Amino acid sequence: MLAALLPGCGKSECKKYTEHFCKDAASPQCASAIEKVKDLSSNQCRIELNQLQIDEQSKRLEDELK
Repeated sequence: MLAALLPGCGKSECKKYTEHFCKDAASPQCASAIEKVKDLSSNQCRIELNQLQIDEQSKRLEDELK
């Protein structure tokens, strides 16, 4: 019940994770992401998505510092 009241909770976190990889629905990355979230809780999906965002931001910062 509480998860329904909090923004960003629930399966929407897993949906955000798969959307990150599924810009091309036929790509192997998309299929892999869809398969991966089947076994993850929404909290695990949120953690995975946050880690992706951290990695992307780190890469952008490294590129800017070159």
